[in-house]
Amino acid sequence: MTNTYTPEVTEVAGEKTWEDANDQDGIRPESITVNLLADGEKVSSEIVTATTDWSYNFTDLPKYNAGEEIVYTISEEAVEGYTTIIDGYDLTNTHKPEVTEVAGKKTWDDANNQDGV
Repeated sequence: MTNTYTPEVTEVAGEKTWEDANDQDGIRPESITVNLLADGEKVSSEIVTATTDWSYNFTDLPKYNAGEEIVYTISEEAVEGYTTIIDGYDLTNTHKPEVTEVAGKKTWDDANNQDGV
């Protein structure tokens, strides 16, 4: 008789959302790096791009270590010009597009409104 134990596995999947007025300022990178942490220690990374619909998936991850459930979290390598919010396994990067103020003065050249229009 042979006893066989198959350890439980899990996966971590998420997606990136960009809040940057559809890349109005043209600074959105072509890729980002998502890091997978197991109990706070980096164990893997994945490059995420538009080709992958800005989504990622870490599979076949051990669920337990020495009988204790592993807590998986993610982080993201900093993206210049953006702030990152992580909600569970989903990431949102926000960039406030630059705004330009234009001021001017209207000058009438109409002989002091002589025609009354």
